[in-house]
Amino acid sequence: MGAPSAGRPAVTMRQLVPYVVAVGVAFAAFVAFDHFVLRTAILTPFEGRPPLSPLYAFWMPLCRPAAVLFPVVALAVSALVPRLLSERTSAARFGMMLLGLALALPLALFVVRDAVSALGSQFLIYPGEEYFDDARRIVDLGGFIRHYPELAPVLSLHGRVHPPGFACFLYVTGLVAGPSPLAAGIAVLLAFAGGVLLAWRAFAVVLDRRGARVAALLLLAVPSLLDFACTSMDAVFFTVACLVILVAFRSLSDTGRWWHAALAGPASYLAMFCSFSAIPLGLFVLAYGAGAWWRERSSRTPVQLGTIAVSFIATYLIVRLATGFDLWESFTVARQQHYEIMKAVTGTDVRAIYVPVTFGNCAAVLIGSGLALVPPVVRSAGSASGRNRWLALTAIVTLGVLCAAGVYTMETERILMFAMPWLALAAVAGDELSDSAVRLMLGVGWAQAFAMEALLFTLW
Repeated sequence: MGAPSAGRPAVTMRQLVPYVVAVGVAFAAFVAFDHFVLRTAILTPFEGRPPLSPLYAFWMPLCRPAAVLFPVVALAVSALVPRLLSERTSAARFGMMLLGLALALPLALFVVRDAVSALGSQFLIYPGEEYFDDARRIVDLGGFIRHYPELAPVLSLHGRVHPPGFACFLYVTGLVAGPSPLAAGIAVLLAFAGGVLLAWRAFAVVLDRRGARVAALLLLAVPSLLDFACTSMDAVFFTVACLVILVAFRSLSDTGRWWHAALAGPASYLAMFCSFSAIPLGLFVLAYGAGAWWRERSSRTPVQLGTIAVSFIATYLIVRLATGFDLWESFTVARQQHYEIMKAVTGTDVRAIYVPVTFGNCAAVLIGSGLALVPPVVRSAGSASGRNRWLALTAIVTLGVLCAAGVYTMETERILMFAMPWLALAAVAGDELSDSAVRLMLGVGWAQAFAMEALLFTLW
């Protein structure tokens, strides 16, 4: 672990202001260009309303009296920033406070538009299209998993293009807490909060102590993370993805052991069991590992990567023999279902609209990552050095590949939640951010999240 800014003064708030302004203007230009120039009618309307492409959100201003809770919580957290980053605050205490904030901030944002009792109600907006509907139809979990590839074509719209992990999560939640949308919403939020803790511990492997804490706090000012933490199963995958990068970073670190790599395989399988976005997640880990080998030329790096691959294959075979579920068969079925669904939605082959879709992918994930992450990423891109430069480059390039590879068709502000910790790493990989700079990034991120929540309605 190295300090990103050894020997150099910390970046001040004043130095970051021009980047914040420039990125804000760019975000507005993205929306205007997509709406007035590209005019791609790719995203599904809601109640006859067209979405505000490239974001899958709808212009529906609404602000309840309870909305005041979010700025109050945000101001309180901002006041605590010096204490949270202080060496006098132990790791255990910081972790407890981070967990509390990961629960409080999304809930406070949620009540801008709706009551807490409505948590999870988003699963009911489109009947028959959510994993929640699949979970309620499960009568035999073992049989559901074993026959999932055969069942996929008759499942919900989302279930058809994903492996069984999300439906299983909601089914187990129903067994423990009751099959209500509220119980499901609470379970998703709790999972998200756990993911923020995992992300912080992953950051601590590759950054210094302060940098890891700053990166973790910046995650809690990302509009998409705060918005979808209460409403989307992608928040659950965010958590599993953070577990993967934690064990992968640990296994590839100077203190990594073989058993870290052996754990990374099952963790990667768990991610694949939830979403096939685990494939690009694996690309990020592979790119990071390649960078580690290039820097150090150590024979242990390919050994660790090989151990991860072997343990993943072993997990695949064990699950296949124990349950009858074939992950590869599930993937091939889901891919075919995806192409059929997207062709029906767009009215053409997805490849024919590659340019507008790619622009929408990039614009949506950047706007969703928001003013808390993108300005410091832009600024630090040229100031990171050595190990941190490769870390930032890996994050930025991998995310760019995801957006341009034709894997996703818009909605990336939600789907790519799992990749936003990569941007948090890139944001702090250059010069150290001063307390004032951290407060600025948190403040503009929260302001954007609040404005988007009050003005726009998002489905998930």
